[in-house]
Amino acid sequence: THFFCIHGNIVLIIQDNDRKMYEIKADSEKPIFITVSNGTAAAIVNPTTKISKVLVLADIAWKPNYHEMENISFNDYDWNKWKKN
Repeated sequence: THFFCIHGNIVLIIQDNDRKMYEIKADSEKPIFITVSNGTAAAIVNPTTKISKVLVLADIAWKPNYHEMENISFNDYDWNKWKKN
């Protein structure tokens, strides 16, 4: 799957197979194209109070009985650091 921030700012949280977390910051002023391998968990965070827009390109076609997406909890990740005061 591919991610591209087309407006605003995002942080992509990626959890690899060893449960190690990575943070990749992206913004529309200095755009980057982020690719995440199949089977690797990823979450998008908007670190600001402004609207962000992200283009997400899936690399496989959706099928009704194909469960390519799973809900991953990211239990070991500190989500509180993104809470807006």
